[in-house]
Amino acid sequence: MAFESLIIPFLMFLSRATTEELCPLRRSIDVLEGEYFFLCFPGSIRDIRSKTYTVTWFKESEGKVNLIQETHRLVLNGRFLEFWPAELSDLGNYIYRLSNGTYNVTSQKWSLNVLKRSKDSCFNTNHLSRQVEDAGRGYTLKCNAVPHNKNVTITWYKNCNIYNSANEEELHFPSLTMEDSGNYTCVVSISHAGKAFNTTSTIELMVKDGAAEVVKLEIVEPGDIYVETQIGKEVILNCTVFVGYSDAAKPLYLLHWIDKNLNSCSESTKEEQSI
Repeated sequence: MAFESLIIPFLMFLSRATTEELCPLRRSIDVLEGEYFFLCFPGSIRDIRSKTYTVTWFKESEGKVNLIQETHRLVLNGRFLEFWPAELSDLGNYIYRLSNGTYNVTSQKWSLNVLKRSKDSCFNTNHLSRQVEDAGRGYTLKCNAVPHNKNVTITWYKNCNIYNSANEEELHFPSLTMEDSGNYTCVVSISHAGKAFNTTSTIELMVKDGAAEVVKLEIVEPGDIYVETQIGKEVILNCTVFVGYSDAAKPLYLLHWIDKNLNSCSESTKEEQSI
């Protein structure tokens, strides 16, 4: 009974929070040292059945679980645990505890890995995502580093050179070209306690040639053959033509029969395709 009493109110909490912005639950998170970062409880904290729920944060490192106390660098902001900024010493597992004074519900652990900054580049090659898209198609890159409810400034870089400084969260490509391939880094600048902090997100965009395959039409069958038949007897002649593979764009083609260089009745022409 104790387990049932514990899990039911928790499920009610999640169902009521679905109408609000939820924080993604990620088992493992990579973050760059020196950057602003936050962990957050999924859903907003609210009163349920007249009982107030609170969140407590813990850090597990080297087999020990310690209560996280707020400092000038680690800020407890409602359902958010903010790092101003993240340091290499922040490596470890993080846990939140939801409590209503009677029951405790402990979430899954977040494994936080803090990566060293690259001295030779504006991004870390171990801290990027990859997107492969076809040339000629429209595509939109979205900055995944924009934090919650913050007044920020966004600058986009391509291969560490300024690409767009219009403070836009998304980059839109009406029609991708091969030249659009590259590493796109969005740098989000945030002001906190009189200091400027950055958080970044890098996407490696790989544009592949999406041009249609050039196909040479080839008649597979019949070859130069003679078919004997009798007057009044029905005869079906099959024609098989190679027009490309199933995953390639098919060329436009016209198939017809001729007899002694004269077009025969096209309405009775039978057309088949072989892959």
